[in-house]
Amino acid sequence: MNRFLLAAAFVAVATFGAHAQATRTWVSGVGDDVNPCSRTAPCKTFAGAISKTAAGGAINSLDQGAYGTVTMTKSMTLDGTGTLASILHSATSGIVINGAGVIAKVREIGILGGSPVSGGINGIRFVSGASLLVEDTRIEDQLNATAGNGINFEPTTAASLTIRNVQLNNASAGAGAAIRIKTNGQNVIVSLENVQVTGGVVGIMIDTTLGGLAKISIKDSTFANIAGPGIAAYSGNGDIRLYLDNVTSVNNNHGLVANGARTTAWLGSSTIAGNIIGIHRAGNSSVFSYKDNYIFNNTTEGTPLPASPTPVQGMPSGEIASAAGR
Repeated sequence: MNRFLLAAAFVAVATFGAHAQATRTWVSGVGDDVNPCSRTAPCKTFAGAISKTAAGGAINSLDQGAYGTVTMTKSMTLDGTGTLASILHSATSGIVINGAGVIAKVREIGILGGSPVSGGINGIRFVSGASLLVEDTRIEDQLNATAGNGINFEPTTAASLTIRNVQLNNASAGAGAAIRIKTNGQNVIVSLENVQVTGGVVGIMIDTTLGGLAKISIKDSTFANIAGPGIAAYSGNGDIRLYLDNVTSVNNNHGLVANGARTTAWLGSSTIAGNIIGIHRAGNSSVFSYKDNYIFNNTTEGTPLPASPTPVQGMPSGEIASAAGR
């Protein structure tokens, strides 16, 4: 009898463990976090489902709903494809990524902050991990009066960030930015493609004052109607390589700010227009042009450096081998 009971207990534990570490789980507005988070018995929140999802797994939403804030300490995909899944938060961060080697993916999630009094601090905050992918997502109203950020990327180790098909509306306030990149002495690679930033105080802020290298590629993206700079890059003890291709920065205080001798930007097929200052270079920074840009109708235009003999002037050997042929 004792052996039978022991075997039964082992099966029960094994069954519970299987539920706790499923490779795919689900959330629903009518779910319950005591459920195993299966498709037929979904959980109610992302936080409830994440403890029952194996590393490298995915949490899917079954219907429209607000699924609460969540901290990802293991590799995970949050996927709201087709359901208008959302995270509502105030005076905190909607999603936090904080775990060694974490590969995080956020897909088709609406992240909404609160009022100016208790607004969201970060839509997404990346503290530690290997990489973050944000795609087909909308981040709005990160209005914390001290520092509201749409995506706050401050890794403690070398990491990468990819933002694709994302809208950030009024996603910065105070000392924040819609997209904030701070290297903290680390090397980071950041890619933006089809990103639309409107309103707020800063579009994208790149900060390497504490060291490290930030390689930032921005393609087919728009920064508009921003109270401060649409694009800002500040180097100090670190280096910035900023590549802009078919980027529009319009109706902002500054279109592009490059500050610091270790800041180098290359500008091609882009429009800088309707700003108070179009391009502002300071601190011996360098902004090179492919000579196919539209810089006009700014109160003060500002001009990039001439691109002679090639648009890759000043680029470290081999950094972008393909650029010389453009």
